[in-house]
Amino acid sequence: MIDFDVTHRPTRVRDWLALLEAVLGASPSDEAGWVEWKSAYAWDNRAHLGALSRAIIALANRDPGEGGEYFGGHGVIIVGLEAGKLHGVEVVDSAVLEEKLDAFLGGREGPRWEQRWLHFRDHDVLVVEVQPARRGDPPYCLTTSVNDFKAGQVFVRNGAKSVPATLSDLRRLADRYHVAEKEPTLQIAVRVEDQDPMSTIHVDPVAIDRFIESEREDLLRSLPKAQGLKSPGSMPDSQGFSSFGASILNLKPETRTETAYRAEVEDYLVEVRAALPDALLQATAWLLPAPFFVVDNLSSRNLKDVHLTLSVSGEAHAVEFSEREETLADLLPSRPRSFGSHSVVSQFGMSAAAAAGWMPTLSPVTAFGRREIINGGSFTLKLEEFDLRPNQRDLVVECETVFLIPASRSGLVDVSWIATSSNVDAVTEGTIQMDFSAEPVELVEAALRSKR
Repeated sequence: MIDFDVTHRPTRVRDWLALLEAVLGASPSDEAGWVEWKSAYAWDNRAHLGALSRAIIALANRDPGEGGEYFGGHGVIIVGLEAGKLHGVEVVDSAVLEEKLDAFLGGREGPRWEQRWLHFRDHDVLVVEVQPARRGDPPYCLTTSVNDFKAGQVFVRNGAKSVPATLSDLRRLADRYHVAEKEPTLQIAVRVEDQDPMSTIHVDPVAIDRFIESEREDLLRSLPKAQGLKSPGSMPDSQGFSSFGASILNLKPETRTETAYRAEVEDYLVEVRAALPDALLQATAWLLPAPFFVVDNLSSRNLKDVHLTLSVSGEAHAVEFSEREETLADLLPSRPRSFGSHSVVSQFGMSAAAAAGWMPTLSPVTAFGRREIINGGSFTLKLEEFDLRPNQRDLVVECETVFLIPASRSGLVDVSWIATSSNVDAVTEGTIQMDFSAEPVELVEAALRSKR
């Protein structure tokens, strides 16, 4: 048995990572009817796509309530990780993987599943969740032939394996389909609150080069040649510092050569160039507004724990909204110490300069709750749950998230949404169009307006 509490479905990233840790420490015999793990898969390999599709179909073809004690009836498939073996798997855009698997699963007519990418022990791992079976679900089947398996073939779980259905299995699935009670419906509508067109974002490669060169010039300004000093570690005569004065200030002479310092600067600039794309998104997100969404309850029933998930396909990114202006200095690698004499730690545990005006700085902490942002080319945003009274209209839901859309997509952008409720066994979905036609924000220029 896997060493993990399977009575509740994980909801946070750390919980999913704990599950992966448990699988890594499990034995091959721990694979069960609710979970299946796969080794290293290639997404251009039809056999691998077919094998993953068969596992999804088999988990979706269980009876309602079967496996309910495990993750509330959800089935789990882990790709890139086996008991005792961590392989990793190539990350692909969520929309791309969905399109590839839809060819084998039947798209909207197929099983209900969702994907989750996790970074675990320096490897990427895919987790596929298959929704619990419901009364009225049809028998799910393979919709494209692959290897020895034919289109129309049905698969079920037999212990820890996904196998072709027997005649008995087909009769059971037919019963599941025909004894359906009247399907409940979740009658809600979602729209974006009226607002002006939103800005897209743009990163100018030339501006990045200018920023890197500006950093280089600033850091090399401390070299003796730039200051007109006589030797490394010396101080300008105009400052009037004696060796006695330096000892008072606890100054230490420079020990690096100019060549070593220049190499340190270049290494730092390589790190900065790699970190800039993400840092620019974080540093400028405060400039853009977070959208608000409006939800209507179109039914006369009370809806509890409504869970709204938003997603944007294609190139897009989302970051947590913050009213605090972040600077690039907060987000980029630490700069090398300037060349020349410098303060050293005193007997009180800090430099003399720092001791003169030290004051602790507290970073704000934001409680994320159950809200979750999943980026990966496109993005998915899972909002915190909320309740809707019967026939309640115009409930404003704050997503507290900034949508970052590249300037190449200026115009109307489709935002897909899916909603569930804890007291209605149904899912509803739709699409909203958001207007991103305002003037784009150039991220490098915007970030440099912040004080470094």
